[in-house]
Amino acid sequence: MNEINQKTPVPLRKLFDYKIFKNIYFLIVLAFSLVIFTVSVRITYSRYTNFENGKFDLGNMSQMVWNTMHGRFMYVTDYFGTNMPRWGMSHVDPFLVVFVPFMAIFKTPLVLVFGQLFLVIFSSLILYKISELELKNKFVSMLVALSYLLYPALGYILSWTDFHGVTAVMPFFFGAFYIFELMYKESSYTKTRLVLFWICLILAMSGKEEIPLFTLLLGVFILFWRNNFSNFFSQLVNKAQPFRQVLKSFFSTTNAKLAVSVIVLSFIWFYYAFFVLIPSSAHLRVKGYEEFVRSIGVTPEETVSVDNENYFLLRYEEFGSSYSEVLINMLKNPTKVVRAWTDGSKPIYFEQTFLPILYLPLLYPPIFVIAIPELIINYTSTAGGVSTANIENHRISMIIVVLFIALVYGIGFISRFLQRYLKLNPSYVLSFIGILLFVISVDKTFEYKNPVYLWMQQALERRIVGLVRAEENLIKDDKAFSKNLK
Repeated sequence: MNEINQKTPVPLRKLFDYKIFKNIYFLIVLAFSLVIFTVSVRITYSRYTNFENGKFDLGNMSQMVWNTMHGRFMYVTDYFGTNMPRWGMSHVDPFLVVFVPFMAIFKTPLVLVFGQLFLVIFSSLILYKISELELKNKFVSMLVALSYLLYPALGYILSWTDFHGVTAVMPFFFGAFYIFELMYKESSYTKTRLVLFWICLILAMSGKEEIPLFTLLLGVFILFWRNNFSNFFSQLVNKAQPFRQVLKSFFSTTNAKLAVSVIVLSFIWFYYAFFVLIPSSAHLRVKGYEEFVRSIGVTPEETVSVDNENYFLLRYEEFGSSYSEVLINMLKNPTKVVRAWTDGSKPIYFEQTFLPILYLPLLYPPIFVIAIPELIINYTSTAGGVSTANIENHRISMIIVVLFIALVYGIGFISRFLQRYLKLNPSYVLSFIGILLFVISVDKTFEYKNPVYLWMQQALERRIVGLVRAEENLIKDDKAFSKNLK
């Protein structure tokens, strides 16, 4: 009898329980990501073969990778035909170097496009893990990840914006956040995890010159919200111990040391990029401009934007022409800032950014504030003809990352709040919010004309119309055949 039992195969139900159903929600996210990746590849390849890509920005990006591969580190041709390092054009995004070995094998700009699609789309899996870690609910985590893939702005990034470092590094900020939260919640700061955390953090910072502001504020989040700040504050208020001892105790923890390291590195990187590297390279842009003007025999009436320490300060010309002027005038003229935020279509862009996710990120300010510097940069622009706040613009990339992380923690917050004060079952609350989020995401992705899903819809419609016409032709042929028989 024992021999028979030993030879009896494992019941199929158990096999399915372990192999499939245990990770069914994760597999659904993976499958949906594969579909979106396939469609996005089809769209971007079609745009590429139809010459819809230009110098800005796939041409610039592929040129920098190619030049780096041939010994000219991050060199690019500027607006006026001068070859110079990237920072001469007021951008610092060395993440492009990651693609050098891939382009050495596959010599096509599509390496950048397809690489970005892969990185951005499969960030959904990291977001799923972040949500699962915080909410302890796989079903809701799936809905959050699917809502990310349905997010209208993400569709525009995938299909319209070619390639940008700030977009390609999205998974690395997700990854750094997830690894830290995993270490924090499990109280396990292994060497492997710490190395992975720093790799993700540095890669994220290398995506664009202002991303160190994101990582700096992540460090602030770790320092105050993952370092028992409430206990530190109560000790200060109660004066149970000398101030120096309390302060030393607060900064001696693993999280505090990690947070301070993140803050210091981020500040140094940000300061060097904005106040050293970019201004020190501005003369290359000016020289190129002067040579261009001289070559065509034109005397320019206004060159202020070219002479600026940062070329893109022209977007804030109503506030000043230097970093200090812009910052001081923004602080001195809050009315003008509000007017800039409410100018034109910006309120519509704000709604298109937050409504598809039900404004849930606002429920968790400790994480949401990480996106505020970028929101200020995008919404305070006063230059005409440049819509930096538009959801069709790549500049929203890192904002999306922060919004979805804050969304997860916002859902967790409201679930705990309703459980504590209204005694509602947290599982029901989470499921309700998750389903509502998903439904709104589906609705808004079509309302805001997400290109990826419009393409899928139109492809499906064409297929259905083709089948209907084929069926109609078949019926006509049958009728004609029957008529001939008679």
